[in-house]
Amino acid sequence: MVEKKQRINVAIPVELYSKVTESYGLTEAVIKGLESVLTPPKTENNSDMLKLQEIRISELQEQISVKDNQIEKLTDTLHAQAIHIQTLLNQKALEAPVDKKKPFWKFW
Repeated sequence: MVEKKQRINVAIPVELYSKVTESYGLTEAVIKGLESVLTPPKTENNSDMLKLQEIRISELQEQISVKDNQIEKLTDTLHAQAIHIQTLLNQKALEAPVDKKKPFWKFW
């Protein structure tokens, strides 16, 4: 028994047409393309990919928390250093200036 067929007309880019005619017949390429559109995607690969992505996300979140802790420690250290420098500057400012003996040629 001969299968019924429907004739279609399709406008495609010239580059795509030349690539298809080099490797497939045009009818075969159109049939394969339409079949691939109608077949549902494989859910097994998607679920595996989803699990891998969730694992990767959790690893990245752990790295982010480690980096946050490091940034917090560095900020605290920088703050402590700034306070120390400020106290040193205040101590220098509070010290009494040493009177230097003026040279004999300076009268005022």
